[in-house]
Amino acid sequence: ASAQLVADILTGQLKQEDQWLAKELDPLRFTGKDASTLERTALGTYNDIYNKNASISH
Repeated sequence: ASAQLVADILTGQLKQEDQWLAKELDPLRFTGKDASTLERTALGTYNDIYNKNASISH
């Protein structure tokens, strides 16, 4: 599935339902953001993932 997504992006045939994922994987999405904002966002996302997994395992 991931290889197909990359192929679709490179050939300009990205499906509508895959556009959100391509946007999330774009390395330029961080351009123009300062380091402290990026750090807060990353730590917040990590906490969300950790807490979600912690509640599943209990």
